[in-house]
Amino acid sequence: MELNDFILFDPLVNDGKDLPLSPGNYIVTIRDIRELPTKNCEVVTPVFRGHNLIYTGITSDTLRNRIWNQHLGDNAGRSTLRLTLGCLKGYKPIPRDKNNPNNGMVSFCPEDEKALQVWMKKNLLFYYFKNNNPKAIEEDLIEEFNPPLNLMKNYNPVNREYRRIVSDLCSQKPWRAANLSQQGRSWEDAVAEILRKRGLVVINLNDVSNNFPGADLFCYSPKSGKYTLVQVKSGTTHNILTGLYSTFDGSIANLDKKIVCPWVFVYADKNNTEDSQPEFYILTRDEAYRLINESNDWYANQWNRTLKVGYQVGIEVAWLKAEGSPKNGSLHEAFDSTLKETSLGKWEKLPL
Repeated sequence: MELNDFILFDPLVNDGKDLPLSPGNYIVTIRDIRELPTKNCEVVTPVFRGHNLIYTGITSDTLRNRIWNQHLGDNAGRSTLRLTLGCLKGYKPIPRDKNNPNNGMVSFCPEDEKALQVWMKKNLLFYYFKNNNPKAIEEDLIEEFNPPLNLMKNYNPVNREYRRIVSDLCSQKPWRAANLSQQGRSWEDAVAEILRKRGLVVINLNDVSNNFPGADLFCYSPKSGKYTLVQVKSGTTHNILTGLYSTFDGSIANLDKKIVCPWVFVYADKNNTEDSQPEFYILTRDEAYRLINESNDWYANQWNRTLKVGYQVGIEVAWLKAEGSPKNGSLHEAFDSTLKETSLGKWEKLPL
């Protein structure tokens, strides 16, 4: 097999009938690498015929069915590549089989499936090579190119953290996370219910104004007459995204104006059972500001790599427990959490 043997299939030019009814291997590249979500990682991608290579796959069925019907079709439940890209783009998986929602098979809602189909046809190029021994060739291609979206059979240390994050995203079960709030409510409402049980009057600001700036909840204490706003952020992996975006040099514009109140981080481990309980970490406004600001400076400036694009800022659950991130060889320096003690369950930090 020579790489020159791979034949281009361009979804903007070709259609399914141009693909062979034969088994084989295929390579996937992206027209513009900036369209691939990086999730705060520096993703290294090789170049194949002028574009960045992101995935390689095989089929023992037919290349036409695998590429045209499954990858470029309308059901992520039949395509690992499609599921991966959808999760990276922020689409929420739903059970593929309504009669057996916990069998592990997922897809996206029809609107997201359609949007993903359009995006893939617009942004991806496929190269196929028909043959009867695709497995052996697949392993060679993964070893040679280290495609960032190949999660299985890929042991290259480069992009390891990105592959882990991608794997976590693809494993999420948001309908189970809803069960953890016991009534299928959003995490904002789950936090609100806890605060109401503590004697507070709570209003979800997103019920009043869509995407209320800087806060999710308004909380009032009839006993003290005091009130506060609360920002809620949640996640199912060890890194909880904040919704704040940084430039590649570690600057977050107007951070002091964007963090205006205490923050509650909700961690619902994706590997937990439906009976498991989420963890609530409470930070004062000043604690949230300092942790986000200093951890982001560390991520941008104390890693042995050069960021070229901006990214969304994430907070490690370990930092919320007042634990640090140890030095990792030549990859990055150590980071010490700015918190002196764990923030787990520290509801008393709310200024009420």
